[in-house]
Formats: sequence, C-alpha cells, structure tokens
Amino acid sequence: MQMPHRFPMAISYVTSYLLNPNQPLIILDGFQTTLQTIYDMDINRIASITVLKDAAATTAYGSKAANGVIVVRPNNLLPAELKLLMRSMWEWKLPILPPITLLDAKGLLEAQRSGRSLHRSE
Repeated sequence: MQMPHRFPMAISYVTSYLLNPNQPLIILDGFQTTLQTIYDMDINRIASITVLKDAAATTAYGSKAANGVIVVRPNNLLPAELKLLMRSMWEWKLPILPPITLLDAKGLLEAQRSGRSLHRSE
C-alpha cells in the first residue's frame, strides 16, 4: 500500500518533473530538489517557505520557473564539530630464540648420525 502524497520512486528532480511537468521548481537551501525531499523533511527544520509566481519566479530562476518556485529555507543549525581522535601504537616483538649452531653439510650429517641435539642446552 502506497502512502498518500508520495511519488512512486521519485529518484531525482529530473524524474519528478517527468512524472509531473506542471509542478513548480522546488529550491531547498539554494539547490533544486524534489517535492518528495520536502515531504520527507522534519517540519521543525523548516524556517520559511516562499512561493514565487509569474515574472518574479522567471526573473530569479529562469525558464525552469515558468510554473512558479517554492523556496524552502531550513533552520540555521549550528555546524556540527567533527572530532577525530586517533591513537596508534606500534610495537615490534621478536621471538626469543636460543643461539643457533651453524653446521656445514658434513657436520650436520655427523650430528644426525650420532643423534645429538642441534641446539645448545643451557
């Protein structure tokens, strides 16, 4: 069931004007928008709505405003502060290995035959 006063999937202002070419130009905070965007706004965020008709609209907004203009000005909200806190810690850990006894091929073969451990025991 579709909600009343909702456009079916009005994605952009171009789409909404194709669905209803006689609707007025809608300006929100200085930018062209859709009627659906105005419907979706919280009513407490709207500071004023101005309706311009005829020559006043065409003079201010050009030929797109032939059917009138609805100018919606939202409340001036304080700009939110962006706080970014970043902490980083780098740590290098090397494994503790016992000292390694290096052998050549002959020494390795002798150690393997005698069954000796290749690591020093402390």
